Amino acid sequence: MNANTVYYRNAPRINVLRGYYGNENFALSGVAPVDSSVTSGPFSGQVMFINASGNWVLASSAVTPKGQCPYLAMADATDSDVVSAGKLLGLSCAGQYDVQTPYFDITQTYARGTALTYSATSGLLTPATATSSDGWIQNPSVDIVGFVTAGVVDLNVGGPGNMNGSLTGYVANAGINSTALPLLSGSTYAGQSIAGGNAYIGKLPVLQFVTRWTPARDVTNTTS
Repeated sequence: MNANTVYYRNAPRINVLRGYYGNENFALSGVAPVDSSVTSGPFSGQVMFINASGNWVLASSAVTPKGQCPYLAMADATDSDVVSAGKLLGLSCAGQYDVQTPYFDITQTYARGTALTYSATSGLLTPATATSSDGWIQNPSVDIVGFVTAGVVDLNVGGPGNMNGSLTGYVANAGINSTALPLLSGSTYAGQSIAGGNAYIGKLPVLQFVTRWTPARDVTNTTS
């Protein structure tokens, strides 16, 4: 390895702002191996679930069973400590944590209070569409992972999210400091293409939301 080489992440790692106390017994988390069917990821911040074999699989609207508790990956599956242990830590969305993740559908809008569910793209979050007059908590038609708080935050603008702050991490298999960079046209960010004219060009966006898993309920409202 060239000691003068600088490594860059494709996207920043998950940032838990409030509510997480590590592996204390009152913190809701899970540890499991990554399923052999997963060929890319999970990466830190992606949404996932534990399948029938007891392994992590990336969540999506197509494959995640209703009522299956979602988790957020706390590390990359390719991080050296994860590889050596053979297991990955996930943050349970059944707990209430204020988090930031780069793994969200960048084509959507995220107003405060927007309910979030699984995207059709594995590992990404997207806004949920209301189909019940009773609202999200009583009768959601899809599993709700959480609710948007601050919305999309640009970590490239000062504060703790600047280039020397929360973006510093360790690139998979490199073992040296690495930093995510602002987006350029033609970049790939969190597995998504950034086309010319995209609102996120020149930024480093993460979605800030509070986890609050609400299982889907197949309920039909009737009146008498």
